[in-house]
Amino acid sequence: MEVFSVNVRYEGMRPSDGYMAYNLYKTIDGAIAGLKSERDSILNNHPWLKHEIETDEKDHFLAFDDSESFEIDITKETVHE
Repeated sequence: MEVFSVNVRYEGMRPSDGYMAYNLYKTIDGAIAGLKSERDSILNNHPWLKHEIETDEKDHFLAFDDSESFEIDITKETVHE
């Protein structure tokens, strides 16, 4: 069985500020909606990053400034039932 993982990576000024989170979705459409939701949440909480977007596609998002960066992507994962 295959699922789609929406991976969110954050890096701050200090290495201890970084984190990675993920959510699993049954369909690619669900994963795309999940990525969009994560993207919108990041931009709402960090509005200055709206001017620092490097990549903004349906399956990949990257925004960063001098002190922090956010990257979201979608990967396909195989799971065992």
